[in-house]
Amino acid sequence: MTQSEIDLLITCPKNIITKRFLLRNLDRSLHGVLDAEAIIEEKNFKFKVFFRQSIKLEEKFSVGLKLLTNEDEDINLVRYNGIHEHTNKHGDGVIFNTFHKHFATESAIFKGIKAEHNAKPANYVNFKGAVVRFFKELNFQNYHQFLKHFDIVENENENSNQLDFDF
Repeated sequence: MTQSEIDLLITCPKNIITKRFLLRNLDRSLHGVLDAEAIIEEKNFKFKVFFRQSIKLEEKFSVGLKLLTNEDEDINLVRYNGIHEHTNKHGDGVIFNTFHKHFATESAIFKGIKAEHNAKPANYVNFKGAVVRFFKELNFQNYHQFLKHFDIVENENENSNQLDFDF
């Protein structure tokens, strides 16, 4: 897969076609989990959209877009993460401990490492802000109807107070 193809998959228009809410076993996990599927209808690519947030540590979360393939492994194209230390081991070697975004690269796929290993600091400050940026920056066409599941209203400041899941 070339970088141009990866970039096209990340930025092309997408529509969420199904929604299902799921909560993992809290005895073994600190994460509340919301899963949904998305599809690019005109090209018939299928994606899984995932949202995970720690119940006890709200700044620990991941919002991502995974390309579902017919291969052995699906490809994480993008992950918007909360605060934790990250080192770009296979890239520029930068270490940071802040909110950050991971993007798949042709180079990582070619090397056989996690496609989205390298990351850059992000411009959101909580889970709710990450969700809004994720939908807008990844060109989801029908994200307005999906945000209501997070109790996010469109005119709300995406840097406002932390979103609480209603499971």
